[in-house]
Amino acid sequence: MGCLCILVLHFMLGAAVLTKGAAGACSMDSPQIQEKYSVFAQKQLMMRAAHAARERLDMAQGERVRQMMAEAQPAPIRIKLITQLQGTYLRPDLARRLAQQLAPGAVRIIQKFVQRRPRPRLVLYVTANNTKECKAGALAYTLPCATDMVTGRPTAAAMNVCPLSQRSSPRRLLNTLVHEAVHGLGFSGQLFPLYYDSGTWNPYQKAQQIKVEFSAHNKTAAEAMFIAFPAMKELAQKHFGCSSLPGAPADVDSLASHFKQRLFGHELMMPATSADGTPKQITPFTLTLLEATGWYKTRMDLAQAPVFGKGAGSKNPWQNFYCAPKTENTDQCTFDYKGIGVCTEGLDDGCLVAGGSLLRGDTLTCLSPSTWSTLRHQAFYFHHKAFGGSVGHPAARCYALADERPACMRTPGSSERTCLMRDAMCLETRCTSKAEVEAVFRMPEGEPVVVPCPQGGYIDLAKQLPGRGFVSGRLRCPLAEIVCPELTCKRLCVHGVCTDGRCVCDMEYVGEKCDKSLIPGVL
Repeated sequence: MGCLCILVLHFMLGAAVLTKGAAGACSMDSPQIQEKYSVFAQKQLMMRAAHAARERLDMAQGERVRQMMAEAQPAPIRIKLITQLQGTYLRPDLARRLAQQLAPGAVRIIQKFVQRRPRPRLVLYVTANNTKECKAGALAYTLPCATDMVTGRPTAAAMNVCPLSQRSSPRRLLNTLVHEAVHGLGFSGQLFPLYYDSGTWNPYQKAQQIKVEFSAHNKTAAEAMFIAFPAMKELAQKHFGCSSLPGAPADVDSLASHFKQRLFGHELMMPATSADGTPKQITPFTLTLLEATGWYKTRMDLAQAPVFGKGAGSKNPWQNFYCAPKTENTDQCTFDYKGIGVCTEGLDDGCLVAGGSLLRGDTLTCLSPSTWSTLRHQAFYFHHKAFGGSVGHPAARCYALADERPACMRTPGSSERTCLMRDAMCLETRCTSKAEVEAVFRMPEGEPVVVPCPQGGYIDLAKQLPGRGFVSGRLRCPLAEIVCPELTCKRLCVHGVCTDGRCVCDMEYVGEKCDKSLIPGVL
């Protein structure tokens, strides 16, 4: 099996290719890769059809699958990891890190979320060969190379890790490995015909990829794709607040093997790394897709609820992750209001996202003063506190200026005005029992001032903080549905977020406080 699978890896080449050109993108837009993956899927279908016809088991096979699935008790998926890294481009220390820490860590993360139906395990081969795909800019790629004859579930998969991946931080490389492992489980648009309806345990009766042609804003023809399994459709409609969505928006170039980059922000199975550099999340979208295969049960209770795009509506209006046109290198709050980002070009189409900037430095995190410690930011740190700002408080959140007018104040006894050095600031934030946002201004003198910040509204500094020296400036209020669920929680979540009174951990952490790492000593 091992030799066969590695040969398939070299000659069929992976379905999920992380490429340099898209900042760590997982792309299937290569026609050769799409063709080879399609050939693999077609062969699997033909083999299953031939097997059923030969044994006259069309109906019996369906009944066998239904019985097998009904009797199965979900249990953590078993993954046998085989690494072949000797004699590769990797230095011995990097090979050891990949074989002994990162690859096993990725497996443990998969096992945290994914449970198996019957059939014992997946064999995952990991190699590090500098193939022509690597030389073309790939970071990694994966392909299932054997499937169960009855259910179609992948039983073996091959992953190749390319040299460019070694330039990533350990956490980003781990994200890459987990992403690739999910492809190895069968997350691929070309494998949709092998999936089973988890309600009937029969193959789906119609295509689950929906293409929609439309006229783009520049009047050119465009195409959208959706993953339309019933559970995916229901989840997408609920999350985006759009009852007309035909399914979960998918990446066209990879034939629905990923979710659409622009609409999912930080989901693990997007085709590229997060444009703002934020670590990826395993959300209900990935787990729902895996359950739609009919092969797996998942721990949906461990998934992080996505914030990005929540309630955006059918027209997907302005979101905090994106900046208005012609605002490059201006300040804006990050999508979760936990930092001050800079509008930079984050997508190939020129769309601006709020993230780090080479011009102004990394994102300034409201929760920690460490990002403010450089000489570039120290002046703003002290200047910002004079305006009542808070940095380092667990409830500090970002408030951006609402318009082009600067936030300025006048020192008592002086005609000189001092204006905020940036277009956003961090303020201690509270939420009332009615989920209404309040901003706390901690001025250098006097008691803190609590100012209501209405949904969709503003804080007019001069009007709402009289006698504090403010003469101009309005701050846009953060969205209550994003900031309040965590701020009203009484739990301390070290590496995770508080949701409904409990900690939901980042993918590589577990424990009631999300303080236990699945990859200790690495991240």
